[in-house]
Amino acid sequence: MCVILSTHNNAFGGQIIRTLNSIFNQQHPNFSVMIADADSSDSTLTTINKYLDEHKDLKKKTKVLALESKSQAFAVVSAGKTCKEGSLVVMLDGNT
Repeated sequence: MCVILSTHNNAFGGQIIRTLNSIFNQQHPNFSVMIADADSSDSTLTTINKYLDEHKDLKKKTKVLALESKSQAFAVVSAGKTCKEGSLVVMLDGNT
């Protein structure tokens, strides 16, 4: 399974932490995560990186993309192409 998470200014009120906890607490035995931040102006990207630094085992299966603009958000959809063929692809927004 490949989880693709798009984010933009989702640090407020712990939104991104709740979303990351939800992803990483699921029960699927084999999954990877791709996080694409669309040029957040808050601490979303810093919060994500700190979370992953505190959870080294999760960092190994996670790729973080820092996009330069919201218009690059289409790259999130294209990122699904990097998932293994036949994998289930799950797409989430950062405020999920």
